[in-house]
Amino acid sequence: MAHNKGSSLSNARGREIYVGSQIRDSISLLDVLYSNAFEEEDIDSAVAKKAEADFYRGAPPQWLNFCWAEKATSAIKTTPFIKRDGYTELIQNIKKQLKGDLTSTMNLLHQPGSGGTTLAKQVLWDMRKKLRCAVLTGATSDFTAIAKQVIHLFTAGSQGHQNTVLLLLNDVCIQKNLQDAIMKEITDRNITTHMPVVIILNCVRKAVIKQEDHNKSRHVILRAELSEAEKQQFEEKQIEISRSYSNEHKQFHGFNIMRENFSGDYVKETCAFLDVRKKRRPKKSQLLSFLSLVNAYVPGSHLLESQCQAFLGPPDPIYGGPSFEQRMEPFTHLIVTFPSQQGQ
Repeated sequence: MAHNKGSSLSNARGREIYVGSQIRDSISLLDVLYSNAFEEEDIDSAVAKKAEADFYRGAPPQWLNFCWAEKATSAIKTTPFIKRDGYTELIQNIKKQLKGDLTSTMNLLHQPGSGGTTLAKQVLWDMRKKLRCAVLTGATSDFTAIAKQVIHLFTAGSQGHQNTVLLLLNDVCIQKNLQDAIMKEITDRNITTHMPVVIILNCVRKAVIKQEDHNKSRHVILRAELSEAEKQQFEEKQIEISRSYSNEHKQFHGFNIMRENFSGDYVKETCAFLDVRKKRRPKKSQLLSFLSLVNAYVPGSHLLESQCQAFLGPPDPIYGGPSFEQRMEPFTHLIVTFPSQQGQ
């Protein structure tokens, strides 16, 4: 059995350096995608399949989704993870920024529900061997703390092993302040380098994409509309999914909405059995309505399962009670439960 050397990061020469727990603990505000992610792990196929099913139902993508798709494609010749049309342009723009300034930014403008976060994380996954990829996850406005961690990730491994950080942000409002804080940290630490320190990829949700958005060189556009090539990819993937999940695939609403080219009719048909006019609805129906409402205004919104359970009411103090999924029947297929980024 091979010895597990731990997590590794890529350097500018395309090699890997292994980092200890001290470095990992010092970048806690970042979800770092290590270059050897999952390579020295025995992946539980049941866990991977559940993560895959959750993703198709509409859960946010996990790094495991990309890893599992990659392994399946090489092992049993399944269709690869679908690449939206903006994928190649995004990769090309990142490569251009590698010849640019110490810090630079680019925007992925995506309409709600079009798969922007998935595309951004897919790019990070595919670039993990060339750049130091990370997602900002810490809910903090302490830009200095974030900047220090970004620089720490860049410098990890000493002078000869530095490498550019590709940082994914889901909040464009903090980009300018964060970029300024990173530049200050570079100056304060007297960092001298001939490569960019960080490329910030802003994943920007935008309901209406205007013509002027297309005219900006650092904007990549992702619409809630499939091209003919994308439709073909989805049809091929649908055949594969129906074989692998013969009893579940009809409830993979996240995937099916996209395959139907974001059809409003599909959504109406799926939700047709809901009677929103009843004044005295069961609490589970009220909860579903609330989740639907907040997601209509802020796509991707969610509640902790414990909060949902509290709304539904406490279980029997002696005998306990059914699971959350059981309590939400017959609406279970419209609700996706998934682990948070903090693993809760």
